[in-house]
Amino acid sequence: MKPFADAIQAGSFNTEDTAFLAFDLEVLLNRLTTLRSSFPDGFQHAVAIKTNPQSEVLSFILSCGFNLEAASMEELKLAVRAGASGDQLVFDSPVKTRAEIAWCAEHLPGLMLNVNRLEELIRMPKGHGFRLGIRINPMVSASGDAMYDVSTTTSKFGVPIHHKSAILRAVRDHEVHGLHLHVGSGATDGEGHLKAVRNVLSLAQEIDAELVEQGKAPLSFLNIGGGLAAAAGEHEMRKYGSAIGEMSAKDGRRWSTEFGQWVHEPIGQIFSRVEYCESPQGQKPGLAYLHIGADMMVRQVYHKKKPLKVSAFDGQGQLRGGPVMSYRLVGPLCFAGDVLSESVEVPKLEENDWVCLSNMGANTLGLWSRHCSRAVPKVMVRHPKGLWKCAQERTQINF
Repeated sequence: MKPFADAIQAGSFNTEDTAFLAFDLEVLLNRLTTLRSSFPDGFQHAVAIKTNPQSEVLSFILSCGFNLEAASMEELKLAVRAGASGDQLVFDSPVKTRAEIAWCAEHLPGLMLNVNRLEELIRMPKGHGFRLGIRINPMVSASGDAMYDVSTTTSKFGVPIHHKSAILRAVRDHEVHGLHLHVGSGATDGEGHLKAVRNVLSLAQEIDAELVEQGKAPLSFLNIGGGLAAAAGEHEMRKYGSAIGEMSAKDGRRWSTEFGQWVHEPIGQIFSRVEYCESPQGQKPGLAYLHIGADMMVRQVYHKKKPLKVSAFDGQGQLRGGPVMSYRLVGPLCFAGDVLSESVEVPKLEENDWVCLSNMGANTLGLWSRHCSRAVPKVMVRHPKGLWKCAQERTQINF
C-alpha cells in the first residue's frame, strides 16, 4: 500500500498514532454503483449509519445520491450534520421518545419514520409531515447468525405479521403510508429475505384492497430493509435485486432498501503498530501485541467467525515479504479474552512494524468501546482518484 508508506514518510502520524482506520471512498463508490445497478430504476437506497458513522463517509454517500438510515436520534443528527435533509433519511429506532418524534416533525419534513410498535402511532403530532410506515415482523428467519436474527417469535422488532386485524385497524385509523421489514443481518444469500418480502407484500396488497374499498389511497411505499453480508458478494446481490425487481414490477408503490455491512465492509482497513513481539517457537505461534482489540473489533473478538485478512508493513510503511509464520494477535485491553486471532500467517514481525487488517469498513468504528478509556484512533480517507488524508484525528472520549 504505497499511500501508507507515503503517509509514514511525510510524518502524517505522531507517536500517539499507534493505530488508525483507512476508508477508501473509491471502493465505496464502486460498491454503491453495484448496489444501485442490481435493482430496478426508481428504487431508493438508504445506507445504515450504524455500520459506519464516520462523517466524511456519510457526506460522500449523500453526494452519490443515496439516503441514510438512522437507528437513533444521535445518528439522525450525525446525518443532518453530514448534509442530509428529511427526505434523505429513514428513522428506525425501536425506542423513539415523544420529544424525539416532535423534534423530527419540526426539523425533518419528509422523513421516512417507521414505527416499531402500533402504540407509537398515537405519539405522532398532527401535521407531522412524515412518510409514516409500520415495521412488520414477517416471522421468517433469514439471518446468517441467530444473534442478528430479528424475525423470531420473541423479537423486539416489528409487529408480528399474523396480527393482521390490528395492523389493518392501525392503517385505517392513522395516516400510514407504507410498510417496513428487516429480518436480520449476515445472510450469504437472499432466499430467506425473498420469502419475507413476499409475505409482507401480500399483506400490503390486502391493506390496499381495504383502503381502496373505503375510498382511500393505497399504501405508497415498501421498505424491504437490508441484511445481506459482504460475504454474499456482488453476484448474490445482483441475483437478489433481480428477484426483487420481478416482484416490484407488478407493484405500483415506491420500494426502498437499507443495506449496511454489504456496502461498507470492503472499504476499510485497520492498521496497528506492533508494540511488542515474540517470535514463534516450534509449533507455538509467535505473539504480537497490537493497539486494536475488542475496543474496535468487538464482534471479531467475541465470535471469531470471520477469518482475518492480514498483511504486515515495516516501520517505514513498506510491505513485508519473505516466508510466513504463525502469530497470535492480541489486543491492548485488560482482560484475557482480548484476542483477535489465535493464529494468522504473516512474514516475520518485529517491534514497530504495522499490521493491516482488511475488510474492516463495517461495524468497527461504529462499535467503538470505551473499555480502558482508550482514545478513538485516527481516521484516514481517500476520495476517488485522490490522495489519503486525515478525516478525523485521534480522539479521547471523556465520561
